Amino acid sequence: MSESSGLENSQSEQTRLGGFGGARFLALCTAICASYLVFALTVAVHKAGGEYIDRPVLLALVLGLPIWFLTTSSVQTLCRFGKTSPLVEASRYDLCFYAFLPLAAAGICAIPAIDELCLVQVFLLVGGLKGLACMYWLARASDSGSGCWPTVLIGTILILATAIVLSATAGYSKRIKQEINLRPDTYLDRSKPRLQIDIPRPVVASSVRLTSYLLQSGAVLEAKRVGLLRVTSQEGKRFDFPLLAGVHTAEKCYELPNTRAHIRHRRALVCKTAVEFLTHGEPYLGRAYCATFSFGQRIIPRKVELFFSLDMPRFKLLRLYCPKLEFIDDG
Repeated sequence: MSESSGLENSQSEQTRLGGFGGARFLALCTAICASYLVFALTVAVHKAGGEYIDRPVLLALVLGLPIWFLTTSSVQTLCRFGKTSPLVEASRYDLCFYAFLPLAAAGICAIPAIDELCLVQVFLLVGGLKGLACMYWLARASDSGSGCWPTVLIGTILILATAIVLSATAGYSKRIKQEINLRPDTYLDRSKPRLQIDIPRPVVASSVRLTSYLLQSGAVLEAKRVGLLRVTSQEGKRFDFPLLAGVHTAEKCYELPNTRAHIRHRRALVCKTAVEFLTHGEPYLGRAYCATFSFGQRIIPRKVELFFSLDMPRFKLLRLYCPKLEFIDDG
């Protein structure tokens, strides 16, 4: 009698989990994530119109976390094998992780006032704990021996996924505190030798990284000074960094055969490559270059100025483009 009663209870548990109970739990989780996505996307679109938002951070907050939660919840709910009662218990604890989504929504509202990298690290930790919790409940559900191999397989996938994500962010000690994207046609030349960039919001930074490239620079010699980057702190202290051809910046059209033969400086550190087209339609690889300059201390930048240094007639066609500026805190 007791064995048949236990069997009936087990079947009842399995029916609840695999039938209406499991479907109801997944529907509840999906509704929570859908509500969060609607709210997060609405806030993100509104803020993107007037404020800078780090896109990888935004994707991690808006998409990554709820998708990962739903994936792990679906795996542990749909893979019902062995003892099902631990999975029923796990569904209750799962809701504790979904309670973390309002904090993610608050994080989206706070950007860019918060430290984006620290927020992503916290979310990676929570996502890792969610994956480990899923693996634990699956292991408990399969301890009867009927479902050991699915547990090992799913656990291995979860561990590898967590390890890959954590290793991708490990060692990233430099924290980009602020990124200033200028218009693509922003350049300096003899007629426009100075450009001032206002800082949208105060940040603490220990270095600055400039993305730049040259056009019509074939006659510029190696290590020739083509510009100057000046950063002024809130205390009024100036930090001047010369921009040298072949060291900090270089010709954008370096890959064109008829151009490369006449360029008298080397390529600098390439940070971006894109397919560009000449006026007659010929494609080529256009390159942008990055140069990082250290302040030697942590400062709060107030103003950035760029100067063009080659005020000579033979460089009348030379242009220095500066599409992006980043402030970095090495912590």
